Amino acid sequence: MVRSGQDVSLTWNYSLTSYEQNNSQTLFMVRWRKFDLGTSSFDVFATYVKITGSSAAYHQPNAPRIVVDRSTGNVSATLQFKNVKLEDAGIYKVEVAVGWFPGPVTIAEQEFYFIVLVPPRIANVSNDQVVCESSLIFLSCNATGIPPPNITWTRVKDDGTDSEPLLPIVDGKYATSNIQRNTNRTYRCTADNGVGAPFNRTVRVEAQYSPGVEKIVNSSHSVVEGDLFNMTCVTSGYPEPNVYWIKVNNGARINGSILNFTNINRNDIGQYRCEAKNECGIVGSVQSIEVFCKYETTP
Repeated sequence: MVRSGQDVSLTWNYSLTSYEQNNSQTLFMVRWRKFDLGTSSFDVFATYVKITGSSAAYHQPNAPRIVVDRSTGNVSATLQFKNVKLEDAGIYKVEVAVGWFPGPVTIAEQEFYFIVLVPPRIANVSNDQVVCESSLIFLSCNATGIPPPNITWTRVKDDGTDSEPLLPIVDGKYATSNIQRNTNRTYRCTADNGVGAPFNRTVRVEAQYSPGVEKIVNSSHSVVEGDLFNMTCVTSGYPEPNVYWIKVNNGARINGSILNFTNINRNDIGQYRCEAKNECGIVGSVQSIEVFCKYETTP
């Protein structure tokens, strides 16, 4: 097994009998084949050939990245891989052959598995999320690597350290509804397969919450016809809610948290509903207005 991107040399040592040694003086060959899944056969991948009276010949279609080491001979053979790639993985066969007529005779062969290890990488992870308080959230994380990485989710604490792994995790997914106001959180997905350093990505989850009418403040305790008067609707919520007033008996709507009367009169008597609305909900509270009317007397 070798990690992708690394350089590796694979060496086979062998010994020849006297008969094989004599035949090797005529021709000696080491041939590497790789199994082709499409044809279900071994195709020639690299070859070393030494014929008496001639210099060694090399068949290296993947050079310069994959070459036969020049030390190869009738004692050992070495195949060198530079910058190993994932496509180099597979089943290989090395064959040692000697003799010339009626053809080279294979005297030894060995199959081997070339396993390429790939460090983890996170391919997809959930985007940052803005959710309403106590709503269910799903965090998803998909990673690649050989062997397949193990996925863990943790919560990043205020000091930057990670919590214990969050459970349960199913296929890289984590679900929770424990999101409360003022507890915005950062979650970390970590992929680890023991090859190189673990890989991680973070997801920020921000909690919003529905509005509330905290109180309604009147500008005065008693209202006399013709006076200036207002009611202020004090609300809470995140994001800041839109606030408006509705007169209950006719549905008239006035935007804003302050309901102003510059010259209040008896027609303004009635119930008014303050409503506050944001992405997480709507809430309302009703306040009544009573107006003391002025009556003119005739002498």
